[in-house]
Amino acid sequence: MFGRRKSKPAGAPVWAVERIEQATETLTCRIRTDPAVAHARPSHRTLLWVTVPFLDTRSTGLPTADEAAGLDEVEGELERLVGDRGMLVVSVTGADVREYLIYTENGAWVDDLRRELADAIAPHSADVMVQEDRAWAGYRKYGG
Repeated sequence: MFGRRKSKPAGAPVWAVERIEQATETLTCRIRTDPAVAHARPSHRTLLWVTVPFLDTRSTGLPTADEAAGLDEVEGELERLVGDRGMLVVSVTGADVREYLIYTENGAWVDDLRRELADAIAPHSADVMVQEDRAWAGYRKYGG
């Protein structure tokens, strides 16, 4: 209906957007803040840090409009491939790169993710780092 704000479906992710000023660049961060994050913390203690370099940037190092659309597709594929094995909680856009932080119960399936992701997001590439993060320091680093 015109003039009426659409409500989000129950259980839909809720995101906050923050800008973090650093000495050499400004980061734009999307941080998941809905209750599902708190529910995942006790069991999801492994952090997957996925780094996707930009293919096309402006002189500022930020993505062009076409690149931003491509990165949205990359995020969609990443979420599809992760499925219920993990939770995307942070997306960080900086100069020449976008990073995604995903928490999972364990990283046993990450080699499969790397292979599937490489095929799904071409021509983009991704580096997937796995580390134990029981305290969710990666999430907290960006204001979560």
